[in-house]
Amino acid sequence: MVKYYIDLNNGLILEQLLCLLDIKQLDIDLTIQLCKTNHLQDTYVYIWNTLMLDYISPIFDAIKTIKQIVYNNNNNNNLTDDELKVLKNDSYYIYPYISYILTNRQFPTDKLIDPSFEISSKLNIYYILFNGNSISWPKNSEKLHIMDEDYELNEPAFPYLFLLLKYDSCQMFACLNEAFEDDLMNDDEINYYSNGSGNSGSYSASASASASTSSPSSSSASSSWNTNGYELKVSRQYIIEILLGIFNENYDDFTPNDKTYLAIFIARNYPN
Repeated sequence: MVKYYIDLNNGLILEQLLCLLDIKQLDIDLTIQLCKTNHLQDTYVYIWNTLMLDYISPIFDAIKTIKQIVYNNNNNNNLTDDELKVLKNDSYYIYPYISYILTNRQFPTDKLIDPSFEISSKLNIYYILFNGNSISWPKNSEKLHIMDEDYELNEPAFPYLFLLLKYDSCQMFACLNEAFEDDLMNDDEINYYSNGSGNSGSYSASASASASTSSPSSSSASSSWNTNGYELKVSRQYIIEILLGIFNENYDDFTPNDKTYLAIFIARNYPN
């Protein structure tokens, strides 16, 4: 079925069908390969989330792509305009994806996430963005750095959040705006999870001091990609401090518009 609709150039219909059908009946390896080859990113993400129970890989794939775009000149990739356009189209799902997951919605369907994975999927996202360092995914693989080997020593703290802010701060702040409405961020309920491959960051001594290791939630343990340990619960104050730190430490990397968006974000969420 997948190949049939791709051959007909009906990728949109295919994506809609796959979100309605029981995808366990599909040849998953072939489906993922065809989705990647034909740039059906929404379908690709949906399969990872609902079948593999993996909410981390879609972020990593987007970060790898955005890295090529942002550091194209530094890395001497010499990508053509057409190549850059394809990369941009392939990676831009990342912002709505983050927004969906942090508001309990299954990307790209608007259905609610299975309650068994509702919290663990959010904590996966927060871990990727706010643990402070580059991490390995899948486990025991090489760490994903946003800077190439020659520049790794200059890699900023919270590299993935930094990259997503640098690429499109407006969209990233929009994601966080929605997340700030979630009771999961209430300070009095904070309990950090860490697998030891990162820390809670370098910008806030008070936030770092409050972090502690704990057993990951039982819901994540059933994931076939075992996101056990890749979880971090954060407060609104912690996020604000991290954002201020990123902008202060990497001041020249951000445009006046980026800094304006930060100010608007803080002002809007001050009552929270």
